[in-house]
Amino acid sequence: MTVFFAAEAAYLTVFCRAEAAENGLRFRDAQLPELCAHNLLFLPEAPEESALCALLRREAARCRAEGLPYLQLLVEGKSPFCAALAQRTLCDYYVLPGEIRRPRPDLALLPMDASTAGAALGFDLQVNGEPYGAGFIRRRFVRRLPVYLAGRVQHLLGWHAGRPVCACDLFLCGETAKIEDVDVAPTWQRRGFGRAMLAAAAYRARAGGAREIYLVVERGSGAQAAYEACGFVRAAAREELLFSSADPSFF
Repeated sequence: MTVFFAAEAAYLTVFCRAEAAENGLRFRDAQLPELCAHNLLFLPEAPEESALCALLRREAARCRAEGLPYLQLLVEGKSPFCAALAQRTLCDYYVLPGEIRRPRPDLALLPMDASTAGAALGFDLQVNGEPYGAGFIRRRFVRRLPVYLAGRVQHLLGWHAGRPVCACDLFLCGETAKIEDVDVAPTWQRRGFGRAMLAAAAYRARAGGAREIYLVVERGSGAQAAYEACGFVRAAAREELLFSSADPSFF
């Protein structure tokens, strides 16, 4: 089990219904059942291969009964090989041991409130509307809005020249802080705004009592180099396993 399991579980519980499951926690979101990141089984450590395959079969049957067209499994560490795996994604936990230098003074990072919710939705549609679809982005934003307005997760907007140019989420769990959903508008990338946003988010996290700040990065993505350039270092790994109804071995 990694030290991040408790913080990750707490973050998921903000958005999802959590229940004890075999060897881990099961999460469900009735408002967004198609969102894999909200409907999953989270294991604090990887079981042996035979146990993993048996667990997957049982969870697949549960997903069929619930009408979910997929099974999403998160495993802290690296899971053993399972021949019937449909899709595997290895991710890394990166922690920030120090401060991020050279922030832009012309970027103001502020938590979204009711008066800036429209601007936040507009930015989300701008950067994510095309790959995910505008309808889904709107539904996801409506789902998250009460959580943001209540302050359970801070949705931080980076303002420059009167408009949001970047955004991220900040979640505090005791002395641990998670930075999530980091976005910079395409026309404002490679100008230091992402670095400045991370620096300001980290400062806000430390001011809120966080002693450890982390984020999750897909291994092999271009974001790894950017985070490492800001001072983040790899601390642990986890694996994401996704099975769809197109896989007859499990569905």
